[in-house]
Amino acid sequence: MLLEDKLFRIGFVTLLILSIGIGVVVILWNMQKKSSVVPISVTSPSPEPTSSVLENTASVRGARGIFTVQIDTVKRYTVGSTIDVYVYANSQDEIVKGFDVVLLYSPSVSLVRTEGLLSNFDYLNYVKDQTIYVTGAQKLRINDVSVLKNEAIVKYTFTALTKGIASFKILHRQGLITDSNMTGSQNIDLLSTVTNAQITIE
Repeated sequence: MLLEDKLFRIGFVTLLILSIGIGVVVILWNMQKKSSVVPISVTSPSPEPTSSVLENTASVRGARGIFTVQIDTVKRYTVGSTIDVYVYANSQDEIVKGFDVVLLYSPSVSLVRTEGLLSNFDYLNYVKDQTIYVTGAQKLRINDVSVLKNEAIVKYTFTALTKGIASFKILHRQGLITDSNMTGSQNIDLLSTVTNAQITIE
């Protein structure tokens, strides 16, 4: 009786071990099967760009706005002479809502005054370290559209101090947020090219 009971217990333990072993094998096999499956990513098609996005992209890539510094270079300048410097703007048929003109000038001249020349723009300006910052913003009017076609937007008056070269340069540098710009109707910088000028003070 004792022998039969002992054999029964041994058989039960063996069966239990075998069951556990089979279960572990099945679990490991399923895990291996899942890990061998390579996931496939499905990319949804991108939505078509709206017309405003297309217009913005075209405006950025095709920016053609121009600022030009103009001085009467035929005139003879001597110490004490008055020098009138103009900045002209051409927006290439784009609507302009505002602009910043940052003009650097030589120490051989002294600034007398700055004048905004567009009646439909409000102007602010200040001077720091021989750099003149002028901001023009279109006045709030209904149906008031500004397209600049080689128009004088700012006039600077200087006095010649010393002999030599006097240069007048518009600061315009890619990636700089404190330089000159021409803001279009989509709040995009239209300015692409600047032309500077210099004179000789005799």
